[in-house]
Formats: sequence, structure tokens, C-alpha cells
Amino acid sequence: MTQNHNDNSKPVVIFTEGEELKLEKLAAYEKSTRGRCLLFSLLDYGQPELSRHVWELMNHGLNGVAISCNRLQKDGIKLTSRSMMQMFRMLEDRDAYLLVSFGADDEYFDQMKSVVTECTRLRVILGNLG
Repeated sequence: MTQNHNDNSKPVVIFTEGEELKLEKLAAYEKSTRGRCLLFSLLDYGQPELSRHVWELMNHGLNGVAISCNRLQKDGIKLTSRSMMQMFRMLEDRDAYLLVSFGADDEYFDQMKSVVTECTRLRVILGNLG
């Protein structure tokens, strides 16, 4: 497990056991395909310091992150929440992708409109992935 320290000198878990190895294998595979594959990670929204976690994922070769609106709804999280918007801005600055899988609730369509209005350079892939 990889740990970093935040400003309060408390360890912050960035990767769970085995996650870093999976990322390294994915990055090696992506490199072997000469850029024909894009690497994504489905987010754990309960992760402390979400933007920092996503930053580290990008540092390990991922091209973007995936969000399931069904999971967001189950966890009571809005796309326009402070932590999500902070993460979207970071993705935008890193020129990374955001893959959004919509569910049955139209609420997230309206929230996504707000996100792309505010983050005009964010690269977004939309879909219904079940």
C-alpha cells in the first residue's frame, strides 16, 4: 500500500494493496499497444482526498476516470459537489478524460450540464454502461 502524508503529517492511503501493481500492468499494456488503448479507473467516491487520489492515478499512466451515476445516486453524491468539481478541474488541467455512465435518473444530466459549462476544456465521454 502506498502512503503519502498530508499537511497534518497523517498518512493518506493513495493506493490499496495490489492496486498499484494493476496500474503498472495496465500502463505496460497500453504502452505495448502504442496508444490504441485508453486506461480508466472506476472511482471510489468514499476515497479521502479524491482529487489527490485521481492525480496519483494519472501519474501512473491512466488517461481518465469513470463515474457511475447509479453509484453516485446510491451514495447521495452530486456531480456538482465541491470535491467532484475540484476533481473535474484537475482532470481538465491534466487534459484527462472523464467517462460518465448515466443511469435512469435525469437529475445527473442537468448536473452534467453544469459541469461542462464550468469546465469548458474537460474531455467527457458520455454513455449508459448499465
